[in-house]
Amino acid sequence: MRPLILAGGGGHCLSVLDTVHRIGYYDEIIILDVAERVGGTVSKYTIWGTEASLPELYGKGCRDIMISVGSTASTAVRRAIAEKIERCGFSFVNLFDPSAVISAEATLGKGIFIGKNAVVNAGAVIGDMAIINSGAIVEHNNFIGEYSHVSVGSVLCGDVEVGPDCLIGANATVLPGVHIGKNSIIGAGSLIYRDVPSGSKIYGGNR
Repeated sequence: MRPLILAGGGGHCLSVLDTVHRIGYYDEIIILDVAERVGGTVSKYTIWGTEASLPELYGKGCRDIMISVGSTASTAVRRAIAEKIERCGFSFVNLFDPSAVISAEATLGKGIFIGKNAVVNAGAVIGDMAIINSGAIVEHNNFIGEYSHVSVGSVLCGDVEVGPDCLIGANATVLPGVHIGKNSIIGAGSLIYRDVPSGSKIYGGNR
């Protein structure tokens, strides 16, 4: 048996599950979530337990885990879950959809999810726990900081730097060479022409 633990049973978990099925490596899926959702279902899977179950699962020989909580306004929940997981000794796996195009010249951290039809080009660096969601394009020599989320259909042109804990909203475009500071939110559909200071929230663009 090759079990995989998914920490989080919301909408993002459905996307992760679909990629897990398409990869075909794991034959047992264990989903954890908050107490009030235990016993409910995600797709065909019953939510097995909560984070409190982690030591028990480790004792049973489970090792591979992915945080399947998405992020919108904040990455705090994902970070808190990761800290608990690390204390238990699990191994964060990377899950890349088979339809994604990932350059052999890209550098990838741990715990990364790359969704359907996403592109990660040569020279890109993707930090730990990042999400590169369906159809996103991360062009050459990009740097994506840890826990950042590049949402569906976003386009990051060449030499873009995204700090940790950022959200690049759906269908946003970031022009070449732009630096986006940590803890920033770029709203859906925004067009980013110039550097963005840390902690910024930009909706629409910054011409």
